[in-house]
Amino acid sequence: MKEFTFGRKINYVPLVVSLAVGIIISVFFYTFAKEIGISILFGVLCFIVAVALYAVKLSDTYGYWKINQQQISYYDYKTMGRRIMAILLPLSSKQSIVSLQQVDTASLVIGKKMQVPANIKAAAASAYLVYFYPSAYYLGLKLKDSQEVDLDLSFDELDNQKIERMIQLLNSQLSNPVTLIEK
Repeated sequence: MKEFTFGRKINYVPLVVSLAVGIIISVFFYTFAKEIGISILFGVLCFIVAVALYAVKLSDTYGYWKINQQQISYYDYKTMGRRIMAILLPLSSKQSIVSLQQVDTASLVIGKKMQVPANIKAAAASAYLVYFYPSAYYLGLKLKDSQEVDLDLSFDELDNQKIERMIQLLNSQLSNPVTLIEK
């Protein structure tokens, strides 16, 4: 059975980096101010800011998901609360599962200056080449219950063969072919 994975799984790196930033700032303030209360306050504040910065970009950096012939499994990072919990407790995050039978339509959303996979047809698609990181590159799914799921592809943007095979898998399993949306 073919299975394709995209992105990276969340790990302890964001938490460790945030803690390190908080500790370094705390030690820095203690060195100059000699006030333990102020140094701890600034350390905690910097830890919170670092976690928030990771949470804003979490789905771009750690948007792990996988697809096989029956289903798509992904981590749902739509809300800021879920993102922060994924950073603080990375091993406790549970994957959401969507059966391919639930998918009504699928679209490959490609930002400007992106390379379009070969099996997607678009009039001006050949003019798009990879020069910069995309403003948007994801697989958009519209489910039969009108729910929408966006699965990030930017981490694997240079692996066109894997993306093409994933699109072929979707085209073979869905009643409507995958469409291309260029932004």
